[in-house]
Amino acid sequence: MSTAQWLLPTLTCLAVVLYYGRVVRIVGEPGARRVTGLLLERTSLGRRCAVADLDGVVRLLLAGAMQLAFVTLMVAALPVALDDLVPRDWNPVLVALGVPLGLAEAGLASYVAYIGTQVMERVGPSGTPSGIEAWLTVGRGGWVRYYLRTASVAPGWLLVVATAVYVAGEELVFRGLLLTVGADLPTVVIVPVSVALFCLAQVFYTPGWETALLPVLGAVVIGIVHASLFLVVPDVTPLIVAHAVMFLATVL
Repeated sequence: MSTAQWLLPTLTCLAVVLYYGRVVRIVGEPGARRVTGLLLERTSLGRRCAVADLDGVVRLLLAGAMQLAFVTLMVAALPVALDDLVPRDWNPVLVALGVPLGLAEAGLASYVAYIGTQVMERVGPSGTPSGIEAWLTVGRGGWVRYYLRTASVAPGWLLVVATAVYVAGEELVFRGLLLTVGADLPTVVIVPVSVALFCLAQVFYTPGWETALLPVLGAVVIGIVHASLFLVVPDVTPLIVAHAVMFLATVL
């Protein structure tokens, strides 16, 4: 393959790493603090819920909105049309099938997580969590805590919307954009790259490998399954539904 065929996918991968590794921190962190401060100053939300919970809601919603903004910029900059990611004539049957797919992925991810924690308990360094309850407690750290805080205080509809927006951004980036831009590359190259970058995004902003283990194992399951499905049916809509169902089923 020519160097030109590798250039655009490589630049896209670098943009994804830069966004999740730096932009989210540089823009998202102060942005979330600013919005939370404004809400506390100008509304009565500070009297109705804890500041940490309100901050969690703001961070989750802002993260989803930033991802969609990033997708918009990438679509504008790349030779990719939105129709390449979300067909206008979307199939309602495929969308509905996202529900059982998400439930199946939740079961598979739970099993993979169990195997992974068992392995790490045997080969990990001293101080490695022991027992599923300890792993679940540790796994609620990092970015997951913002989601759990939203779940504890937000109405159900807002939780569903926040989840859908956030996972929609991930599907559009890691399946839609990466696999479309890298369509000319061998499948054995672009799929592992897509999965690896998706796993890397789970590691950012976690305090340690123990906190990142469960999200990464879940990302491996979703990354492989969704990348394979997108290559066959290039439509992220059912994948968004499956991702949201899986996320709600495993994290809550």
